[in-house]
Amino acid sequence: MTTASRGTWSRSTANSLWRDRPLLGLAILLGVQILLIAGIYGANRRPAPVSEPLLPGLTPETVVALTVADAEGNAVRLARRGSEWVLPDADEFPALADRVTRLLEKLAGQRTRRLVARTPGSFARLGVDATDFVRRLEVELEDGTAYTLFLGTVPRPRTIHVRRADQEAVFLAVNLSEMDANPRPSAWINTAYFMASRESMVALTLENRQGRLEFLRQEDGSWTLAGLQEGEEFLQNNLESMLTTLTGLHMVRPLGKTSRPEYGLDDPAAVITLVTEEEGRRTTHTLRIGAYDPEDRQYVLASSDSDYIVRVADYTVERFVDRGRQDFVRPLEEEEAEESGG
Repeated sequence: MTTASRGTWSRSTANSLWRDRPLLGLAILLGVQILLIAGIYGANRRPAPVSEPLLPGLTPETVVALTVADAEGNAVRLARRGSEWVLPDADEFPALADRVTRLLEKLAGQRTRRLVARTPGSFARLGVDATDFVRRLEVELEDGTAYTLFLGTVPRPRTIHVRRADQEAVFLAVNLSEMDANPRPSAWINTAYFMASRESMVALTLENRQGRLEFLRQEDGSWTLAGLQEGEEFLQNNLESMLTTLTGLHMVRPLGKTSRPEYGLDDPAAVITLVTEEEGRRTTHTLRIGAYDPEDRQYVLASSDSDYIVRVADYTVERFVDRGRQDFVRPLEEEEAEESGG
């Protein structure tokens, strides 16, 4: 390229740039704006929170014990025995393994993704304080690791505030509720304690402070009171309610297999002896109603059909304790007495 040609290119290029000066300015301005936006975005962008398991190492298979409590003093302890779960404080009474597993699966799925607070001043407000909580879970793993987890208030459906006792961070747990962690033993067991079909019942004897009563089923299926006197009418409906109770008697919680003096079973408030007959074979069942706890409104109950002594709600058995002969008979009306005597 000659000197002349280089001079010509330089003047031509300069003239072109001079003519496109407005476009060049806009391009430079756009570039500056892009750089500014990128800088602001980079400065404001925060790193995504690290999501980790809330209870590391916890799986349904690694948990060996679980205690569920509320702030009112209700509590239940569960322990794993092989593939089964039991209530160790009640002589290994069987628990419903699927219910325990369901809770453990939900706990294993919780992660530290949704941070709600990290100051102790918020604990009580969120229901996860060490003395002001909705639920407290104590979880023991097979490797010796132990966690205490507080479940608190519910900000919206299917969520709940949670906090590990060794941390100040409060997280939002999903697909978990206080109902999954019931602190009463009855939520974790089969509460059926004694059952007999109405059709199989043929005799019932009741002994309590009012005396001894014997009820017999007659050929037509109706019942009568042994020793019914002339001029007395048997009130069968009052017996029917007791028979209904014996078709399905449920416990509040098991106590264990060993009787203790405070259970009051050596001097029971009532003894029920029920005779059933199925396929020509008669079986005698004995239930003893022991001490009454007025605070819990529960009676101690022992059945010859079970190794376990339990507590039952007072309304299920109080009629066996309170009723006497006067509750099952009444004088015949004069007209009825004359007809029966005529």
